[in-house]
Amino acid sequence: MSYSDIWNSKLGNYFGTSDSLGVPVQVNANGDSCDVFFNISLDPHFSSGYRLFPENPCIGAGIFKDAPEFDIEGTPRHNPPDMGAYEFARSILVEETSPAQFALLVNYPNPFNPSTTISFTLPSPSRAELDVYSITGQRIRTLVSGIQSSGKHSILWDGRDDSGKAVSSGVYLSRLVMGKKVAVGRMLLLK
Repeated sequence: MSYSDIWNSKLGNYFGTSDSLGVPVQVNANGDSCDVFFNISLDPHFSSGYRLFPENPCIGAGIFKDAPEFDIEGTPRHNPPDMGAYEFARSILVEETSPAQFALLVNYPNPFNPSTTISFTLPSPSRAELDVYSITGQRIRTLVSGIQSSGKHSILWDGRDDSGKAVSSGVYLSRLVMGKKVAVGRMLLLK
């Protein structure tokens, strides 16, 4: 493994590798300690969406080899660029098709902590409601309520109730309603 940010790594914890992971022997472009492969053994300071915070040691720690001038969001790259792979450089064709059925998909990850993504599909534009309930049937949070377009939708539930309070560990139910159709899924929050 090379050009990565491995926090608290120890020799051999990546499938028995015998390289110098975590052993500072040189510095990168930012002056951060790293091993001979430029692996950084510092806290990566990722945001919840795996974005780089300004104090992240990966900022400006990469190599400007074949990197475009701008990232996928149109932001100019640092020189040297940030370390990490968070975009796909090739063009891909995406065809939007309407799903054939009403469905509540399995949330991911499950079990989760602290958040999970709940996805569902609608065959046509319609009013839909997506709520989270406790195992005892108490409504915890409304995630979607209103007219939704046809197709696939994904909603992040951050493990909080409608008042913003974090809920406790346990089994929760996601409930999707569209007209007379109802679908229910189980989710497990582990803290």
